[in-house]
Amino acid sequence: MNRLSLLSLCRLFAAVLVFCALTLASEAPKGKQDAPASGSSLATHDRRATAMRLLEGTRAKIKELRSVKAKFVQEKHLSMLLAPVVSKGEFFYKAGRKFIWHYLPPDESFTISDGTRIWLYFPALKQAEVYDTQRFKTRSRTFEKLCLGFERPLCDLADAFSIELAAETQTDFEVLLRPREEALARLIAELRILISKETGLPVRFYSTERNDDRTSISFTETEVNQEIADSLFSFVPPDGVTVDEKQNLSSY
Repeated sequence: MNRLSLLSLCRLFAAVLVFCALTLASEAPKGKQDAPASGSSLATHDRRATAMRLLEGTRAKIKELRSVKAKFVQEKHLSMLLAPVVSKGEFFYKAGRKFIWHYLPPDESFTISDGTRIWLYFPALKQAEVYDTQRFKTRSRTFEKLCLGFERPLCDLADAFSIELAAETQTDFEVLLRPREEALARLIAELRILISKETGLPVRFYSTERNDDRTSISFTETEVNQEIADSLFSFVPPDGVTVDEKQNLSSY
């Protein structure tokens, strides 16, 4: 996988994580939940049950969600570097599977979903990639899991991840997610999502990858249910931009 493809996958993955968290509470799992196994810790089962209860408690807030605007700071901790790689940007979400994930210069990029296709655009490189989510639904189980919020109801989340409570305060709670399936587990070891009790929205993400690289994403200046035009989520590649329409997800 070349550098652009790796960067594309990482930034696509970050955008999908945010979208999944936005819909996590509205489709809190009702089906598969881990019962205490013989010899398992009752405390672990309690953490799982508490996580489900807290997620269920934010359901009404998330169901009323029409749009979100926020700024973010991402820190990527790489094993080969002493200092984290820090990126800043802005995030837009609108009901109907629409979102924009914009990394600001110097490494500017856009991840844009209009509800059916996802564009990744790198202005400095004059390159773009486009993913048809409906096509990939049937061609890549790994991508399908990553795109839970796009392609499957989040009631299936418990099939993809084990979920338990990591921490709780009066104002927020943190859930810990670990992949159940081998294909997804090859990408990530665990996810931690800090969720506001007041809004039901994510405040911070923290992911640990299998190679021990770590990524944190924190949100500020969040605005909820402000008017956002649908046209903002339509992307037309500028003249001179090379477009790669992704057909093969064998690497993903």
